Amino acid sequence: MPLFLLSFIQSFFPKKNSLTPEDYKSFSLEIHKSNHENGKSSIIVLLFIHIFIVYLDYRKFESGLWDILPGLRTIFILHVILIIGLLFSYFIIYISNKYEHATFLYIISSYLVYCFIHLWSSIYSMIDFYSFRDISVYIMATACLPNVFLFPPWKQFFLSLGIHLFFIQFLIHFNQNNLPLEGVITNSTVTLIASRVIFISRYKSKLNDKIANIAISKKNKRIAEQYKIINRDLNLAKQIQLNTHPTKEHLNQKLIDIDVLFEPLDIVSGDYYDYFFKHDNTLRLFIADATGHGVQAGLITMVIKTEYEKLKNEISNPGKLLSQLNENYIKTMGVFNGMFTCFIIDINFKSKRIQYSSSAHPSQLLLLDGKVQEMSSLNRLMGHSSNLPNQSCEFSFINQIQLFLFTDGLTEIYKPEVIQLKFNEIQQYFMFNSNQNSSTTILNIKSQILEKYKMTKFSDDLTMICMKSI
Repeated sequence: MPLFLLSFIQSFFPKKNSLTPEDYKSFSLEIHKSNHENGKSSIIVLLFIHIFIVYLDYRKFESGLWDILPGLRTIFILHVILIIGLLFSYFIIYISNKYEHATFLYIISSYLVYCFIHLWSSIYSMIDFYSFRDISVYIMATACLPNVFLFPPWKQFFLSLGIHLFFIQFLIHFNQNNLPLEGVITNSTVTLIASRVIFISRYKSKLNDKIANIAISKKNKRIAEQYKIINRDLNLAKQIQLNTHPTKEHLNQKLIDIDVLFEPLDIVSGDYYDYFFKHDNTLRLFIADATGHGVQAGLITMVIKTEYEKLKNEISNPGKLLSQLNENYIKTMGVFNGMFTCFIIDINFKSKRIQYSSSAHPSQLLLLDGKVQEMSSLNRLMGHSSNLPNQSCEFSFINQIQLFLFTDGLTEIYKPEVIQLKFNEIQQYFMFNSNQNSSTTILNIKSQILEKYKMTKFSDDLTMICMKSI
């Protein structure tokens, strides 16, 4: 029994350890604002109902029923008092609305409306009981008010208990005809206890929701802070990646017109490119595409760049360079740990010779003396296995040349089915824009493909390099 009593008492003081004083104050204000709005709605509903009831009671007066049943006169007066009280309560609510920051008025108006409706129902039911043996109004008010108003359990309990004791005391006091009151007292008390159980359950549910929402809000805030840090780091990684790419300033602008489009799908890209003039007036271009995209692919490009920088000035043959690059990459990363495709080409403007090698990269385009030459892959995927054959291919040229390099972000389209652009289609776009400068050629090819396939952007990291000899 003592444990049950202790548990009963504790139920009136729900645990709010997870809430700071500021959070609990905010929760209380939310509850009172809800009570405030519910009270306003309750007043409007009761006004409409009781104005109609007052009209019916007055009709009973005209028909002489007041003389037959004197209790009807008292009930009529109570209805009129109720309407006046409701109007006064609405006036209090109106005043509290005028002062949005007056928290005290919110609280007072909520308690006032609750006590007024409950107290009125008890008085009405007392008159109703001695006139018609009916206390249904009090029972309904006791059962329904906890679903309309929400207060801290102990406050709500003592308010309701005080009004209930008032109701019972007055029933006993005015019981001049010695009517049996045991059933009335028992039923009203059971209703009061049942309604308090429901009320406490609702209050705890609201409190737990508030605790859960605050916990979620705090987690979301931490996630947002972590995302901000990650995003900052990714933007730094993006800037570092962009700084690894060559610029045109160090090139011989009298020999070539070159331009690059570099568009990561995410913040960082899985594509890498490089170009420079060797000491013998040979232009070397290199383009690579790591599998996947995003941070992982971006980190792979850093390894590719590191290993390529060690070799690009040391090995003259493109095929041998890719073979050695593959060996160095596997020593660093291991087999199958981030594979990539790549293409490398040397253009010697003095000897008029071109030499290239490609490892599983899409076929690239070379406009050679007015004819398009397909430069297809010669070797397997980089990082797949060691002992890559050092195959390369050579061409010679007489007049101007035009080169178009790209990654598979240009040829693989997802809508949502995969569409693979064929070499002939890329060749048509290239030839159609070949009379433009390098920058315009790249932009035109990009816009024409997007327009044809009704896209706003490509579905993968995209790199395009266009070079024209002058």
